[in-house]
Order: sequence, then C-alpha cells, then structure tokens
Amino acid sequence: MKILVLGGSPNKNGSTQILIENFARGAKEAGHTVTVLNVAHMDVRPCALPASPRPCSWALRSRAQWCKTPL
Repeated sequence: MKILVLGGSPNKNGSTQILIENFARGAKEAGHTVTVLNVAHMDVRPCALPASPRPCSWALRSRAQWCKTPL
C-alpha cells in the first residue's frame, strides 16, 4: 500500500515529527511504501492562471504542468 503522511508542524524536532517518523518506520517495516511531506516547510503557492473563475479546477482537469508540485 502507498501511504502519504502530511506533517504540518513548523517544529522540525517536536513530538509531531517524532510521531510521523515512528509511524513511517512501522509502515515501511510492514512492507508499505511511505512518502512523508512536511507542508509547513514547503513553498506552496496558489494557482495563478489568469481569467478563469475556477483556475485550479481547470488546471487539474487539463493536467496543466505549472500547477503541480513535484514530490
């Protein structure tokens, strides 16, 4: 199973990070594929397509490359 863990704490060495690391380690030991992203430390920006009432939904439907965040 693929598991995505999203961490949101700005404290890189806090209890949330310890919990995430232990969970991820256990899941990997159980044979799962784990990806951990700490969104508090990512440069997340809104979609900026011009002249569209719902630019992000359009971009996702059209698979626009500029609106995807690489992992």
